[in-house]
Amino acid sequence: MDSIENLEIFDEHEDASCLESLEKALTIEEQIENLKEKNLQIYDENFAKDILGKISYYRLIKAFSLTFKNKNCSYNGNISFRQLVNLYKFNADFCSLIFRKIGEIEIIFRCKIGNYFSLKYKTLGYLDNDNFLWADETSEIAKRKEPNGLFNRRNNPPFVNLFLTNYKERELPLYAMMEIISFGTLSKFYKHMKNEDKSFIAKEFGDLGYRYIENWLHNLTYVRNVCAHHSRLYNLTMAIPVKLPKEGKNIVECNRIFATLLAMKNILCNITEWNGFVDDLVLISKKYPDAKLDTMGFPINWKSLLYVKK
Repeated sequence: MDSIENLEIFDEHEDASCLESLEKALTIEEQIENLKEKNLQIYDENFAKDILGKISYYRLIKAFSLTFKNKNCSYNGNISFRQLVNLYKFNADFCSLIFRKIGEIEIIFRCKIGNYFSLKYKTLGYLDNDNFLWADETSEIAKRKEPNGLFNRRNNPPFVNLFLTNYKERELPLYAMMEIISFGTLSKFYKHMKNEDKSFIAKEFGDLGYRYIENWLHNLTYVRNVCAHHSRLYNLTMAIPVKLPKEGKNIVECNRIFATLLAMKNILCNITEWNGFVDDLVLISKKYPDAKLDTMGFPINWKSLLYVKK
């Protein structure tokens, strides 16, 4: 699994006095009393007990109470426990949807990079630093060519063990290795490629240039890891902002998840049924009306920006 950057599930700017409950372990009953004292409306305590027995107080309450509290750490107005649960469920469905679509992008780039690089530099060309942008800086994959490195793990996929058994070379051909490296390593591999090679692949996704693809793969690696760890995308300020063309910068915040969706659209709109993904997103937004999409950078006209006109 790739490393995680800045995946806090609660607001790092929250007042320190709001964190007092973290100093002492509380029973579920005490957690509920603590929430009631902070003016959170709990209409069904059995429901609350059931939820807090399956989802930790920290993951649910701290992550999804953002924007609902006063400076004294009590809840604003008529905020209910069920509303927080609905935000949690929205986030889970939203992350699941995003995760699956990023998976499509990952597979596409594994294929395109592996095919292009293998044909141009041979199947073991990734082991030659001269085939990368910086000859004096070893690529993320080439670092792992030692026999005791990536390919001698006990949990090797069967096809890796088959290569190691039947071929005298101890390195996998690139087209095979592309199936076992992490998405983060794939992103770094693309970043290390020569500019003309990055440009060749980038042209398959439009005329924006390789620097956008480079940034988008980095951002998507980050977002994928947020989703994989069941963390919060809702109202998240992303650690890796999205690089957008000038027209995009004028309408969205580049450090919010909607910017990532625009990048995904640029990659996928001519390859897969992108509008079906947007349809699913619309359904989720209707299912959870408590979710405020503007906190994720969605502008008022977000549907027209995401749908591909036929």
